[in-house]
Amino acid sequence: MIAYRNVTRTVRTADVLAHAEDPLTFLIEFGEIEAALADRLCPTRDTLRPKLTRMREVSREAARAYVTGHGDIRRALGRLRLPETIEVSVPEGYAWYGLSPSAYVAAAERFWRARQPLRAVVIGIRGIGTSLSAVVAAVLEQYGCTVDSYTVRPHGHPFYREVRFSDELRNALLGFPGAFYVVVDEGPGLSGSSFASVAQALWAAGISDDRIVLMPSWEPDGSGFVSRGAEARWRIHDKYPASCAMPAEALIDLSAGAWREICFTSEADYPAVQPQHEVRKYLCHADGPLSVIRFAGLGCYGREKLDRARLLAAAGFSPAPVSLENGWLKLPFVQGRPMRAPDADDGILDVMARYLAFRRKAFALGRPAGRDELVQMIRANTGIEAPEPPKAEATIVDGRMMPHEWIARATGEPIKVDALDHGDNHFYPGPADICWDLAGAMIEWRLDDRRRSRLLRRYVQHSGDTKAGERLPFYLLAYTAFRIGYTSLAVMALPQSSDDRMRFEQLQREYRAVMERESQQLLAFS
Repeated sequence: MIAYRNVTRTVRTADVLAHAEDPLTFLIEFGEIEAALADRLCPTRDTLRPKLTRMREVSREAARAYVTGHGDIRRALGRLRLPETIEVSVPEGYAWYGLSPSAYVAAAERFWRARQPLRAVVIGIRGIGTSLSAVVAAVLEQYGCTVDSYTVRPHGHPFYREVRFSDELRNALLGFPGAFYVVVDEGPGLSGSSFASVAQALWAAGISDDRIVLMPSWEPDGSGFVSRGAEARWRIHDKYPASCAMPAEALIDLSAGAWREICFTSEADYPAVQPQHEVRKYLCHADGPLSVIRFAGLGCYGREKLDRARLLAAAGFSPAPVSLENGWLKLPFVQGRPMRAPDADDGILDVMARYLAFRRKAFALGRPAGRDELVQMIRANTGIEAPEPPKAEATIVDGRMMPHEWIARATGEPIKVDALDHGDNHFYPGPADICWDLAGAMIEWRLDDRRRSRLLRRYVQHSGDTKAGERLPFYLLAYTAFRIGYTSLAVMALPQSSDDRMRFEQLQREYRAVMERESQQLLAFS
């Protein structure tokens, strides 16, 4: 099953270097560059190269500046030549999951207090582990520990990763008698195989298990890992998780589905939630009405979402943002009732039509929407060979057109919430044809043919997108295929006793029924 996608962006290195006086922003953005160039230099196995050493030193200077206020970034950059532009992978934790380097400062300090190592080898798993490992190294240096640092990239199937060392790197790693080997990354994810692959490679190189330490962003017990080998490895090693602190204003944690307790009167109405995939969010009440603080992203990632929030609010579709600080976006708490599929009258259909017409124009990217990857996703999740749809422009779609994401208010039109992240995160579809959202609305609101036709007709009236009906059949199929894949992976990841697992099992049956019942009609619908 396929639900995840690779998210990349092209950066101008001059723009990154311009942030050298802002240690946190530079640490994050140069870490992306280091990871991308290291992957180029080490396409199949990790090795030693002079350029890798020079890049590692730039990241370490940035981390020293971030941790201690003293780091000579400019000096380190003077020894390094970079390309004008480079395609980098987006670090999920910084962009979507509320991960801050400050959490790894605290984790490294806990490790130091517990073990007080004289020497450490800090190994970052590329990508986000590139910058996080530099932070861990800087913290340990503060305490007088001698630190060497490298980055590595696990390869292979996502559930069964493998790290391959060159002979030179293996010999170098063995040259630190008595050292602790600290493996740093976010996660673990569904399989746990990235952390496990590095620990396994270190053990195979001759390093004893008791000297290998893992520094993840959270600490599951490993029983839910897809890989049994990863589960075994996870239990062997000491772990120092980098738990993120709540923002100072936060009163109630709404993350991991806890928001449902406030928004719904009965658990029977709770929508299914995969806790690991939820943006961190908190209810706060300081000198004014109730607000929600939710993670929007560090650096450029947060600024982009703030801009989206302002545009949506100015158009009357979403609440107006209050502030953005340290990656946390503050928004008013919207009073009202989450909507349900039976609420799909002509009024909400017209609001959705105007909303999607607005998104298509306001968030257009000026490039064609990707199609090949969606065809592959449909094939992988359903076995259906779907033809490519007609061409269309890519838009940052909403991606969450479920009824409960619309709040019915006592006065005024419904408000769309959770409208900032899902159209450009690491799940399908990414920036896409706005027909993805049209299809999502039709399926999630369980619209009959009359209401589907009305939604499409009103959307065309507001947008002038007269070809939407020709493209829509493909996206009805693609959306259903994605949701089959997503719910399947959620069922696999959640404990058997979990209420949310049972909710996802029910959703999985419903999406499969949609596919079985309507696949031919979906392809013929216009």
